[in-house]
Amino acid sequence: MFEVFLWEALDDDHGTCTISEDENTVVFQMAKMQKGIEWPQLKKDLSREEKRVLRDQAVQLTQQRHSEKRKELQERRQEQKQMVVRDQIRLDGEERQRIAEVKASESSKALSELDEWRLRARQMDKNETWDVNKQEGEGETCPPLSEPIDHSNDADDALNDYLSANSDSALQPNSSKDIFQGPTLPAMKSSQKENINTRPIREPGKITVSFTPREFSTPSRESTAAEEQEWLKKQAEARKKCGFNDADLRPEERDPMWLLEKGESLMKAGSYLGAVSAYSHGIKLAPKMPELYLGRAEAHLSLKNLVKAVEDASQALELLVPKVTGNKKERLKCHMLRAGGFRNLNCFREALMDYKEALQLDPNNDKLKEDFQSCEAIIYEREQKGHESDSDDNLKEC
Repeated sequence: MFEVFLWEALDDDHGTCTISEDENTVVFQMAKMQKGIEWPQLKKDLSREEKRVLRDQAVQLTQQRHSEKRKELQERRQEQKQMVVRDQIRLDGEERQRIAEVKASESSKALSELDEWRLRARQMDKNETWDVNKQEGEGETCPPLSEPIDHSNDADDALNDYLSANSDSALQPNSSKDIFQGPTLPAMKSSQKENINTRPIREPGKITVSFTPREFSTPSRESTAAEEQEWLKKQAEARKKCGFNDADLRPEERDPMWLLEKGESLMKAGSYLGAVSAYSHGIKLAPKMPELYLGRAEAHLSLKNLVKAVEDASQALELLVPKVTGNKKERLKCHMLRAGGFRNLNCFREALMDYKEALQLDPNNDKLKEDFQSCEAIIYEREQKGHESDSDDNLKEC
């Protein structure tokens, strides 16, 4: 940590710090608060108490600046949000106004077309009336009418006549079509069925659903959100203290082989929890890699997590197939680790079976022979104690 108490104050907003990894140097370029004044020396000669007071003042000033910047940033974001809302409201209003104008123009267009049609219908009605009068009384003059004729409803009557002519042309007296002739009921049903069958089949759709990743197996609830976050935070701190944290890994370090080497180095350093974390993260990336299960079994055995050690050793044995000379060393280690786990769990018969398998792979291993004989002796001793207890019970019954 680099700390220096300068002679005068500096302008923090216009300072830069450059780190050169090639030359292993750090270059500070700072601007004086009072320009043009030459300092007699770079730093002040202060006592420890004066340095502590200045350090506390600098920390308070830095915190105050950060809080002011954060407040300014929040105000700017709030102003931007309000501006976006205002722009959206303005756009919605313009869209509604445009729709209203389109509706008004279409309505006026339809009304003008209707007025034109009424005028044409009225003119046609007048021409037909003149032709009929001319045919009935050709050469005769029409007597004057005693009352004026009201033509205000002629356009409406013509509209009704036009609609009835198009819709009910079969009911006109001039039509020679028989209104009782038509399709029978079975024919109508068959035609309806054909129409139904000829409809195109609707194509199936697909809905894509994505789920939020979650560390816990239970559903997420607001009432337990704070406790879950606290637990995850504690787990992250524990992983960081034990020497391994998968969140701090670089992209090139997210490799199963690198994690295997990392776990082995942590095992040599005695950091078994860190080794378990490294192996577990590697298993997530490569679940079919037996070396990772083997290393994690050894770490669990060192931590006295006996059941997990037995499970990982069994999983490694399942992956080490087929049984060839190339994986003989790994299979031997799996049997030895699993035998050690069973022995510490007082499952001596299961441990004895693993020792037998290990001796078949390495018959000249003296350590294996000693463990095998000691396990056999324990089993024999237990059997003898069981026989003695059974004989004592029989004597008591007699």
